Parts: sequence; structure tokens; C-alpha cells
Amino acid sequence: MNVTTLVDAFSSLNIQACRSTPISTLPTDILWRIFLMNADMNDDEPIPTDWDKSKAIRAFNHTWKSSQVCREWRDLVMNASSLWGRVIDLDILWSVHSDWRKEVFARTGDAPLSIRGGINPRNTRSLYVDPDALTFFDLIIDKQWTRIRVLDIWVHQNLTAIFAPRILTAVRKPAPMLEIFKVLGYSSLLSQPDNFFFEDAPRLYAFKASGVPVNLNSSWLQQLRELGLSFTRPRPQILGILTLTPLLETLTLDGFLPYEDQMPIGIGPSQRQQSISLPRLRVINMPIIDDSILEPITPAPRCSLSFSSNAFIRTDPWAEKSILSRYFRNCFEDFSQATHFHLGLSKNYFAISTGRDPTFNPVSSISTVCADAEKTTPHIAEFFIPFIDPLSNCNLSSVKTLRLSINMNDLPPIDMASRRLFFLFSSIETLVTNADVLQFLLEIPKNDTHIFPSLRIVKITNVPFLTPEPILLFLWWRKDLGVPLEILDFTQCSSLTSKQLKYFDQMAGLKVRWGTDTAVTE
Repeated sequence: MNVTTLVDAFSSLNIQACRSTPISTLPTDILWRIFLMNADMNDDEPIPTDWDKSKAIRAFNHTWKSSQVCREWRDLVMNASSLWGRVIDLDILWSVHSDWRKEVFARTGDAPLSIRGGINPRNTRSLYVDPDALTFFDLIIDKQWTRIRVLDIWVHQNLTAIFAPRILTAVRKPAPMLEIFKVLGYSSLLSQPDNFFFEDAPRLYAFKASGVPVNLNSSWLQQLRELGLSFTRPRPQILGILTLTPLLETLTLDGFLPYEDQMPIGIGPSQRQQSISLPRLRVINMPIIDDSILEPITPAPRCSLSFSSNAFIRTDPWAEKSILSRYFRNCFEDFSQATHFHLGLSKNYFAISTGRDPTFNPVSSISTVCADAEKTTPHIAEFFIPFIDPLSNCNLSSVKTLRLSINMNDLPPIDMASRRLFFLFSSIETLVTNADVLQFLLEIPKNDTHIFPSLRIVKITNVPFLTPEPILLFLWWRKDLGVPLEILDFTQCSSLTSKQLKYFDQMAGLKVRWGTDTAVTE
């Protein structure tokens, strides 16, 4: 439930009217639960530069506006220090008047603090920082350090010299309440080796900081569930840290240092490939494909894997194939929980993910994005297409929705072994794709087997220029097979014209949907 909608509904009502509305009959504990849900900054949307920050969907705004609905709500929210402690949103508070910052902080009382957001100069070409904003930051990071539960901030590169010493001073002290520590920037903010949190951070479970040289003896490593490290440190050191994190669920590596600069003299293959069992590891995010990191790790079943890079780690990227094959088998060994399947493919993009809902919240996923494919040999698609073939041995009968995001214009040929994958989706009812992919599906040799025998709905994704002909051919083909489509959905196509819609009038019994997701016309 979104409190903003409640605020809008009650904006014109007086206090007495508010008491007579259905929402006013909610027990206080349920209402309190709603306020807590809306005070979660994990769900905050980004704020564009020119956006009115007071209108953004942010936990701070929800909490603030909830206090203005009626007297009962105001009394509840204004006296809830734990709510205000959860919404120290620097994206908003960094640019407001100092009196408002002081008022918000006063409302936190002695509650634990969650601090998130970016620290930016008033002008990105200058080093100017509002002195009052700096005082506010010092108050939190120095005087209230032991109250901080979440510190998740990003510091602009121009301000590193100002804020790094302040943060470094704080992290040398015990952190009894700290659960999440993420301090990021363009450059290393905390580059000095140090005894983080004075070895006293009993609640810490998430740690990520730009270029931080984590002490391998840090006692809190063994309790981490989420860890972010920089690839600029030697690979053996990264692996050494991972051996100390048995509870790890998410691993993120960023930055890049060439492989030949990573393995110092005296580090041989046997040391490099020491087995590391991480039975809870479900997500790995890496900038590059690096077998020196991936090979020793044994993650949890269905562990997701993603890359984002314009280069493979080795000059011969095919050397990584055996390692990636193992991760593919692990990631997709069991599809029994998956009702949604996504395949994305182009010369500079590859993704496979499975999920349980339309948002494709992954059960398993492997993906890579190449920022500059022209500098990568071979292209992403050429490298990864062979990995599709082993999926043809999987049971995909539980999948009901298939999303195919394939750019056919710049794709190398897909061999017949990989094409067999599409015949395994015997139960899909909804296909989400573009017109070019429908043409590709028509060209797959069918033999005696129907492709997608249970298909009822096709949703066409937004493309700059919609071509009706492949869609019509696909519709006629389905009709000739005796399994015609029931619904053709264009609600994701903002460029659709009424002239293009008339092409589909000839299909008797077909429902055509267009418009937007909130205003659908048939």
C-alpha cells in the first residue's frame, strides 16, 4: 500500500471526515505496519536532476506526507522516532534549508539511523559544499556514529578530499548498531589499511566500499552476507577474503586490473585454485569473466552470475568456457520453480533468467553486457550461443511466460542445436517479444512437433518501427496449425498507429489490446 495515494485521497478532507473513512478504522498496529513499509528506502526511485524532490516516490516523502493527513496520523508519525530514523535521505536533505534538516534529525530521537543517498557539490564544476550541510554530516558521522544502522552513501569525486578523512575517522571506532556499510565513489575513499570498526561490529552483514583494503583478520568477515570488493586488489587476496565468508549470499566485484598484473611471483596454479565452498552464495556480479576467481568457488545451486565489461580477462576468451559451462549447469539444473523465462541476445548482450512472477525476479540468471562490443573478440552472442544448447536437456514444462529479447539484425547464425530449445516450452501461454523474432520462429524447421502448442497470448514489445507483416504471418501460421492466438497485446508499443491496427481486422476471433497498461482498449 502506498501512503502517497492515501495522502492525495484525504487532502481535501477535514479531521472529522478523516475519522469516518474506512482507513481510519484500521487497528493502530496495522496502520503502523503500513508506515514502516513505506519508510523503507530500499524501494526509493531515483530522482532526476530537474525533478521536484518533494514529488518523488521516496520513503522520506511518504513519511512526511503521512504526518499531514489528519490529527491522528500526525500524532502517530510525529511521535515515531524510529520512522524518522529510517529515512535520513541525503538525496533530499542535502539540498534543503538547514532548519528543516535540524527538525528532521530532532524527530529521530535516540532511534537507530538509516542514512542513504548521494553527497554532491552545489555545482558539479566546483568544490563548494554548503557549510550547514557539512555540519549536518559531521553531526551524524561523528557524534551519532554508534546509532547508525545503515550507511549507504555515494560521494562525488570532487568531494573525496573533504569527506574521506571524516569517514575514515568514523570507521576506526566501534559500530555496535551497524548492519549495512556501503560507501562508494569514483575513486578510493578509504585507501589506508586500517582496523575497521575497531573489530567491533557485531550486527554487520553487508559491506562494500570503493578500493578498501579489508584486513584479512577482520572478525566481522565471517558474518557477512553481502560483500563488495575491488578488482584492483590481487586475486589471491580476494580469494583469501572469500575463504573467511561462509555465510556470503551476494558477491560484487568492481574495477579492473589486467590479469598479468594480478598474480605476483610465487603464486602458482595450486594456490590460485584452492577450493572455496560458499553454500549460500546466490548472486555473483563481476565486471569481467575471470576464471581465477570463478574456478575455485563452489556456490549455492542456481547461483546467478552477471558480467559487465568491454573485454574478457584473457586474450583468448575461449579459455573461460569450461568454467562458465559449470556455472551454467549449476544455475539451470532445476527449472521446477520457474514460471517465467527470459532469453536476451544481441552482439553485445546476453542474458538468461528464470523467475516466478512477471517482474522476472530471478530464481536463476546468467547475463553479460558488453559496453563496447567492437573491441571484444568474439562478440558476446558468438561466445555465449553455444551455452544455450545444454538447456535443451532441461525440463521447461513449468514455464508459462517466455520473453525473447533478441536483436535479429546483428546476430550471428543460431545453430540447430540451440534452436531446439524453443520446442521445450510446451506449456507457455504468453510470449513477449518483437516482430522480427516472430519471423525467426517461423523459419525454424518444425518436423512433426508444434512449437509453443499452448500459446494463447503474444505481447509485442516497443520498437521504433513496427512491421505488421511478420506478426500477420505468425497469426496465420498459428491458425493453420489449429491453435490460433486468442490475444494480441500492443500495450507496450507506444508508437502503434490506428492504421497499423487495421491490418489485424482480418483475424476473426482475435482480441487486440492497445493503449497503455492503465488504459487498455480491445
